[in-house]
Amino acid sequence: MDKLGKFFKFSLLFLSILSLSGCTFIFQKGRSSDLKKIEELTRQLDELNSTRSLLEERLAQELKDNQVNLKMMQKGLVITFVADVLFDSGK
Repeated sequence: MDKLGKFFKFSLLFLSILSLSGCTFIFQKGRSSDLKKIEELTRQLDELNSTRSLLEERLAQELKDNQVNLKMMQKGLVITFVADVLFDSGK
């Protein structure tokens, strides 16, 4: 019984010192699902960046002539075409 009492006192002392030192334990429910969501969003962002690079490469002249704009916005990759590119005026 004496060993059990010493172990209990030591454990209590250790936990007290640990809590006073500012260390904390964070238990999060669903952490693995958060990590999966982050991985999926990161994959989607990488795919959008890859698509943007490909479009910038293929539309280099149009971008240079300000006929097309590419912007990465919160809703995704936004492609803006100037009206003159699509239709001849007066026809």
